[in-house]
Amino acid sequence: MAEIAAVIAGPSSEAEAYCRVLELVQAMVPYDAATAYLQMEDSNTLEAVAELHGKVPLAIDMANAESRGSGREALKPVVLDMEAIPSPDAATDVFEEYMLVPLRTADSEIGWLMLAAGHRGSFQSKHLRLMSVIASQLAVATALRRSREHLREQHADLRRAHDELRRLHRHLVRKERLGAVKRLAAAINHEINNPLTVIVGNVQFLLLTNKDAPDNQLARLRRIESAALRIGEINRKLLHLDTLAEEAARGAASLSAGPTGEES
Repeated sequence: MAEIAAVIAGPSSEAEAYCRVLELVQAMVPYDAATAYLQMEDSNTLEAVAELHGKVPLAIDMANAESRGSGREALKPVVLDMEAIPSPDAATDVFEEYMLVPLRTADSEIGWLMLAAGHRGSFQSKHLRLMSVIASQLAVATALRRSREHLREQHADLRRAHDELRRLHRHLVRKERLGAVKRLAAAINHEINNPLTVIVGNVQFLLLTNKDAPDNQLARLRRIESAALRIGEINRKLLHLDTLAEEAARGAASLSAGPTGEES
């Protein structure tokens, strides 16, 4: 029975694990066909996840009536005859006896095992007691498996959320720093523009009012005007630091990537 719990706790899927469990159970309980029904956590419905030698229909209502009695005591495995099985067909009417085994923990229903035998009297009291123990182990092992899966999913979700928070934090820090630099650049732009406007205005005034000045003096005034206008253009670019930062980042990326071809 320890092997059964180990199979459920193993890395295989839930359906594959229960297929193996049904094989192990058959070595201890004489049945001819079996089906495992589990409660689906996403839809809260019972679905057949594994079967051995054919699907055995589920008869929960009859089992509840025979096993619950008048109280809320824990469900036990029960033996049913063929009349208890709903709508028998060609695949199931060869069976004379059924055992329905509830899989429950202290606070939740995990599912059911439905075993079928071709002869009456196949399932004895010792088999019921054995399946009761096996069912308890199965229910606990399945609940633990699902809890571990939930924890892994939650851990993965938390990891993704943490990574996203770090990305947003980096983005906000960069944005805040860039905003501070842009405010400083705007202040510098204003301080440079004031004297620059005076320089450019006076140089252009001298060029207009001293057209008869020597050529070397006019050439110097034009060089001063050209240099001042260039300073003004550079100064205006300071107001667009985000664009400059992107261009610098692209330039750094291209340098780190290295040459793409061989030199001729």
